[in-house]
Amino acid sequence: VFNVSGSKLLSLKYVDIYSGNNLNNRSILNRGTLNLENVNIYEKSTVIGTGTTLTNLGNVNVFGNVNVVSYP
Repeated sequence: VFNVSGSKLLSLKYVDIYSGNNLNNRSILNRGTLNLENVNIYEKSTVIGTGTTLTNLGNVNVFGNVNVVSYP
């Protein structure tokens, strides 16, 4: 859903993100700086694989409540 390049900044506040169907990097691939504030990330429970909902290769700052929730 989001791909943050190196040296870039993405700030997400008060949003819900629903993961895709890929086996890897289903919601966020971060190589830059990612600020999350009061964010819900919904992971599809039916997707099988070794991938992750959030792949972080940069910096992540968390403010407030950030949740990863499984959904059908």
